[in-house]
Amino acid sequence: MYGNTVQLYTSCPVNHKQSDASFLVKDLQLNWRAGAAWFEHLLMEYDVASNRGNWAYQAGVGTDTRDRWFNVVEQSRRYDPKAD
Repeated sequence: MYGNTVQLYTSCPVNHKQSDASFLVKDLQLNWRAGAAWFEHLLMEYDVASNRGNWAYQAGVGTDTRDRWFNVVEQSRRYDPKAD
C-alpha cells in the first residue's frame, strides 16, 4: 500500500488500488467510504461512480457481499518486487 500512496502523491498512475482498498477495509477495518474519499482527495482526475463502486465492491457491501481479501504481501512481491 505504501508504494501506491507514494504514487498518488507524486501524480503517477496507481496500478493496484484494490490491494490498497483490501488492506484498508479488511486489515485495518476502516470504513470503505473513508478510503474512497481519501483517494478522491488525492487524485487529480477520477470517476466518482467507478471509484465508489470499486471501494464498495472490495468492502463486500451492496448486492455482492462476497469476501474479497487480498494478500497485500503477496501482491507486493508479485507486482512490485523492488518496492519502487
